[in-house]
This record gives sequence, structure tokens and C-alpha cells, in this order.
Amino acid sequence: MTKTGKPFGSFTLEDFNDSFSFNLFSEDYLKMKHFLTEGALLMVNAKVQSRYSASDQLEIKIISITLLPDALEKLTQSITVFIPLEVISSTLIDELYRMMKANNKGKCKIKFQVIDASENLSIELPSHKFMVSNPGMVHALQSYNKLKFKLN
Repeated sequence: MTKTGKPFGSFTLEDFNDSFSFNLFSEDYLKMKHFLTEGALLMVNAKVQSRYSASDQLEIKIISITLLPDALEKLTQSITVFIPLEVISSTLIDELYRMMKANNKGKCKIKFQVIDASENLSIELPSHKFMVSNPGMVHALQSYNKLKFKLN
């Protein structure tokens, strides 16, 4: 509690390069305090603004905090899977179909980009049948390391 009786919290965010300490006060603290647990994987949305008490100084104002797995699901609208023409086979198609069928309970579109590197051509093939669960599909694609993909 502050001297005036308002709630606040301080915490440190760190990544592989650095760490930085933040303070949250009043309503911001009450809205975001449940994210402030050690080891939580978070996505933080913030902005740089003039400090309230000193307009010639800058501060980082946290706008929102989201759990990283939730951010993945909320922010990904589609997944593009890149398939080199030379690796296409009935086995690969069956494996991709199995992955999509297993993760077909989502809201994320899936597209395939077939690439012919020798001719410098590619074609994008969107799936009209499947909407996938992006965390599940991302996990399946990561375990199948023959293909690259991107989240859109």
C-alpha cells in the first residue's frame, strides 16, 4: 500500500538480454496483479510517455499484460506452412491432414505455400475445410521439423 492507502506492486521483467523493474499503481495494479507470479511467460504491451510529475523525463507505462499462450491464440489469424516442391509426397500430405484433423477445433486459418526453388515460383493454397487451433497446430508443426511455418 502507498502512503495514501492505494494498492501498488513492483516487479521485474526479464528476457535473455536484460531485466527491468516496473511499478503498477491503483487500478492498473488491481487489473494486472494476477499476472505477477514468478516464472510467468507474459506478453507486455507498453508505451513510452512523459513522466506524470516531470514532463521532461520519460517513463514506460504498461497498458496490458497477457499470458504468452493466450497471446498466441488471440493474435494469430492464420498459419502459413512452407512446403518445398521436392518434399511433397503422399506421406507428407497424409501427415499434414492428420495434424489439421487433430487440431480442427480452432479459429485460425491455415495456408500452404508450395515453393519451386528451381523455377523461383510459389503458389499459396488456403484450406477452405479446416480452421485449426493455433497452439496445437504450432506444436504439431514444431515436432515435424521438415517444414517451416510462420504465424500471421
